[in-house]
Amino acid sequence: MVVHPAGWYALFAVVVLLWLGQLVHPIILARPNSLAPPKSYNRWWWYVAWIVGLSVVTAFIAPNRGKLFGYDHYYIPSMSMAPTLQAGDRIAVDAWRYRAVPPALGDIVVCDFGDGTLVVKRVVGVPGDTIELRGPQVVRNGRLVEEPYASAEPRVELPDAAPLMLGADEFFLLGDNRANSFDSRQRGPLGRGQIYSRVEFVYFSSSGTVNWERFPVVLGAD
Repeated sequence: MVVHPAGWYALFAVVVLLWLGQLVHPIILARPNSLAPPKSYNRWWWYVAWIVGLSVVTAFIAPNRGKLFGYDHYYIPSMSMAPTLQAGDRIAVDAWRYRAVPPALGDIVVCDFGDGTLVVKRVVGVPGDTIELRGPQVVRNGRLVEEPYASAEPRVELPDAAPLMLGADEFFLLGDNRANSFDSRQRGPLGRGQIYSRVEFVYFSSSGTVNWERFPVVLGAD
């Protein structure tokens, strides 16, 4: 559910209601029972233990929610995927998608080029493809690829790249903003194990002010 906008916002609403419930419900119980004798668990150390335990559980779940629940979310700090993604966008991703199926052409993915930094790029070549670059344009298997999502500053000249045939476990990834992206042109192809999740939608966006028109923007192919 949470890799679809309706499920994501429903989950957010449930979490908010639960937090409000934690504040309101004890007050409702306490007002008519203010003189009731304390229970065995009404001790300061119990509350401290509860807070510490909850903090430990949260600290474990937060960085592992992709593995545990199949979703994650990230903040976009740069314009390397513009105009598709803008700086200030917050995205939700499907962390379980590539367990059963490989990344597909056109997928926007979260990946790691080997330095431990997660970045967002688009898959433009899959295993067995021959990729050639003519400036900002992609030629796949001898045919020019139509990319209405791609952007390159008109006065920026980008170098060509000779044809490269991808191996059985290699994917070629580029940023949509070809003049402002560090991707497979410089770092080379990625293996499937370096591609972690597919970007599904923008759930919030802010660049000083809230960009209401930027969410939800659905990016998943299906």
